[in-house]
Amino acid sequence: MMIQFIVSAFALLLFPLASSWPLDVVSTTEALAKRLDKPPVPGASDLRPHLEDVPSSSCMFYTGGTLAAAQQYADNNELFILADLDKDGWAATSQEDEDGQPDYNVQCPMSWAFQEQYAMAGVGWGETERNEYFDNLSEAFAQKCNGDIVLALPPSRQIPEDSVFARVEWPVLQFNPTVNTIRSVVLNTGDDADGTPLSPLEVFWQRCGAA
Repeated sequence: MMIQFIVSAFALLLFPLASSWPLDVVSTTEALAKRLDKPPVPGASDLRPHLEDVPSSSCMFYTGGTLAAAQQYADNNELFILADLDKDGWAATSQEDEDGQPDYNVQCPMSWAFQEQYAMAGVGWGETERNEYFDNLSEAFAQKCNGDIVLALPPSRQIPEDSVFARVEWPVLQFNPTVNTIRSVVLNTGDDADGTPLSPLEVFWQRCGAA
């Protein structure tokens, strides 16, 4: 009975892969392995090398739904948000080159570039692993930044307690000895928001003793 159950379970796993016959043994084995294997989520130290080095005082963080406006503000002021520092598909969505190919290698099983297609299909990493991955990526970004930091706040000037900035980036920035000051700017929220500032830059936090 147990043997029959195992065979049946294996057949169910294999069935979606067998959309055409004869089967390609190599591709079928690889696809099955991706369904059964869940690679470990890389930590911040693993992710840092996949981010470009950032010039001093050029990092921008955002919270409260200000991503679109922060990207525009950063572009207008020679600043960088996390996705701008992507080297090889570990920190941002792939873009296709002129030949229609991904602009980086998507073969590393620990990268989001590799896992995204499987996560969207309900296999590979799940929501827990995805959230952990981007938390660790945000930690790596905060560790790489230095000098003066710019933080985009929503019009309410409130930072959600469950936001990535509150949970991950803010604690890391405070303990990063190379960060001197965080200045905030109020920006609009939403996907269509532009980068027009709604306030001047104001000191949000300053390291004790920093000039």
